[in-house]
Amino acid sequence: MRSLKAAFLFLLISISFNFELISQQVEDLGYFGDIVNFHFIDSSSVAIVSNNFENHVSVYSLNTKTITKQYIPVGRGPGEALSIESSAYSENKLYLKEPNGQISTIDLLTHEISEKFALSFQSNFMTTDADNLVLGSKFIVNPNYIDRYNEPIKVGHILDKETLAIKNTILFDLRKLKLSSIRNINQIESFLINAFIQPVSTNEYFLTFEGFNKIFLIDSTSVVNELKISLPNIFPLSIVKHASYGHGVKSPASFSNFFTYNISSEVNIAFSYGNKIQSIPYGYAVYQPHLKNFSYNYIEFDPEIIDGTYSFKKYKNLILGHEKGFGNLYKFN
Repeated sequence: MRSLKAAFLFLLISISFNFELISQQVEDLGYFGDIVNFHFIDSSSVAIVSNNFENHVSVYSLNTKTITKQYIPVGRGPGEALSIESSAYSENKLYLKEPNGQISTIDLLTHEISEKFALSFQSNFMTTDADNLVLGSKFIVNPNYIDRYNEPIKVGHILDKETLAIKNTILFDLRKLKLSSIRNINQIESFLINAFIQPVSTNEYFLTFEGFNKIFLIDSTSVVNELKISLPNIFPLSIVKHASYGHGVKSPASFSNFFTYNISSEVNIAFSYGNKIQSIPYGYAVYQPHLKNFSYNYIEFDPEIIDGTYSFKKYKNLILGHEKGFGNLYKFN
C-alpha cells in the first residue's frame, strides 16, 4: 500500500494547463440513431456507434460531411447485432459489446470483423489501455441490504484486447459511497449504479459512479485516495417523490462522459455535465493533479439546441458531442 500511495503522490505533480474557452457556435453534423458513443479515428474522421438505426457503426468524414463506411447491421445473424451496450477504440480497432456478452472487433483498416462471446455481465462503459479492455459494470443495489455489503463487490473487469479473456476484476467496498446516509433510500426497492473506470497506470485506475460526486484512485482491490467533486449547480444524488409514480432516484447531471488524457506525461481527468431540464449549464470539468489535492477548472457553455444530458469528447482542437438518448452529433467551433 505504501508503494501505491507513493505512486499517487508522484502522480499528483502540479502542472501548467490552460484550457481554451468553447465558443457557442454549434454545427449539427446529422442524425445517427440513438448514439451509444463516438470515437475519433483521426482529425478528419470519427466512428459513431448507435442503436435504432440500420447499421450500428458509421464512419463519418468531418471534411466531406458524409458517411464513408458502415458496419454491423441490425439483426440476429453473423456480423449483425440487435443492440450495442458499450464501445471502445484503440489502434484502428473498434470494440463493441452487446448485452448478451458478445464482443465484436472491427479492424477499421482491413475491415475485418471478429466476434467472441466473452462475458455475461452488463457494462455501461468500456475503454482501453495498452494491452487491455477496461469495462465498468452496472448493477442493481437493494437498499434493504445496503448495510450487509461487507465484502468488496465487482465493479469492473480487465480483458485482454486480443483474446478477450478476463485477466482481472476490480473490487470496491460499496460502503464508501455511504448509500445508507441518503435520505429516504429505504423508500425505493432498488436502483441502478453505473461504474466508470479509466486506467491511470499499471494496476491503478480512476473509478467513479454515475450520480455520486466522488472520484476514487484504486488498485484492483482497494481505494488509494479519493476526490470529492464540487461544481456549480451539481447536486448530490437524492430520493424524491413523484405525485403519480411514487419515490425515485434523482441523479445529478454529471459524468455524462468520463475520460482521461495525458499532458506532458501527466494524467488529467475530464468529464462532461449539464442538463437543461434541471437548469444545469452544459460544460465539462478538467481535474489536474496537485501536490495536496486535486485542483480543477471547468468550462460552461449553453448551445441552446438540446434539452437532455450531454456527452462530448476532445481530440486535439476538435470538440464533438451528442445529446444522451438522442441521435444528433454536434461539432463545437
